[in-house]
Amino acid sequence: MGEVMLQERTRQFLEESLLGEQDVDTKVRSLLEAEYLRRLGRYRRLDRILTQKYGMTFEEFIARRVVQQKGYTWDVETDAMDWETAVGGMRTMERKIQELRESERVQRGRPAIGGTGSAGEGVVCAVVGGDRTRRSLHRADRSPAERSGTQRLTHNARRLVEEKYT
Repeated sequence: MGEVMLQERTRQFLEESLLGEQDVDTKVRSLLEAEYLRRLGRYRRLDRILTQKYGMTFEEFIARRVVQQKGYTWDVETDAMDWETAVGGMRTMERKIQELRESERVQRGRPAIGGTGSAGEGVVCAVVGGDRTRRSLHRADRSPAERSGTQRLTHNARRLVEEKYT
């Protein structure tokens, strides 16, 4: 990709201290990550609601042909479409978050992490007093004792985010 032209007012917004003292690329990546996490939370919330409503996973819902059993009613068909969107959206957002984080690691000169890590690895987005705080938690840069504390912090921050947005 090449250069991107921004309107002057957009550039001014990106330069505000609310987003920190980072370069524009890092700020845009942070905004993308926050949006992906927001969408992931929304999709997870809907998946959880429908799992509780029907007492089964989406895969079981499809396999048992619940829509057909319920006579193709509007509510069940709508739930099926919404649920399918949520399940696909969760996969897509998790993939995009992982790709974004891996490209950030490569850009910073760190090797990309292989395998299928969870979307919550590496970066924490914690909700504190309504503000989002982003902190990098690169495990490779920490001692084993620090990594253990980082894992607890990551788990707790992820729980806070899920409580706030799900």
